[in-house]
Amino acid sequence: MRTIERSKSHGEVFTPPELCNEILDKLPEETWIDSTKTFLDPSCGNGNFLVEIKRRLLENGHDIDNVLSRIYGVDIMLDNCLECIERLYGYTEGDLRVITDNLPNGVLAYFYRGNKMLNIVQADALNYDFEFNHSLSDDTLVDEAPDFILESGASELLEDIKQSATMDKESYVATAISPEVPQPVVTNSITNPSVPKKPAPRMPGFMTIRQWAKYKLEHANDEEDIY
Repeated sequence: MRTIERSKSHGEVFTPPELCNEILDKLPEETWIDSTKTFLDPSCGNGNFLVEIKRRLLENGHDIDNVLSRIYGVDIMLDNCLECIERLYGYTEGDLRVITDNLPNGVLAYFYRGNKMLNIVQADALNYDFEFNHSLSDDTLVDEAPDFILESGASELLEDIKQSATMDKESYVATAISPEVPQPVVTNSITNPSVPKKPAPRMPGFMTIRQWAKYKLEHANDEEDIY
């Protein structure tokens, strides 16, 4: 909670968007055209400056990946960092991996989406080296879920399945297929209408990635266009 006492103890003052824009207006116009310039707010708070910088860059035709790769922020308060990340990236705390162990001097937390480090760091700016180059150790890397698409209209599950892989390398899991989602069917009835559609083998509701791979191999000959 942001209280008067907290503001006094941390010198926490949020620059209003109007003032942010007044300051940004003073930068040369080419600042917003150049696709290589980077922006850093060493005490970003909840991101007022960074959000306005993002907006201006997007308005000048830069794509979102390019924009987010060039915006950096540091703040000492966790809630400020999380709010800033949500405003910039659209990720909430539940979408993130928060790394708090074995950190360099001044750093309190790094934030990851999968194996990709975000450009917002919780740190004491007076001691942080501003490298933004933390790397995950091998035992904390997350395997990506396999790129398979169900042809039954359930391909929208693909992103959710990818995002649901756990951090535990011994128990990667894929999201269970919801009973409400139609199960895939083979399409032999398309080439031969007299042959009724045969339900594809139903995937178990919960399995590890290794189990999924084994399952797919075992059923590879059932019908190629199931997956």
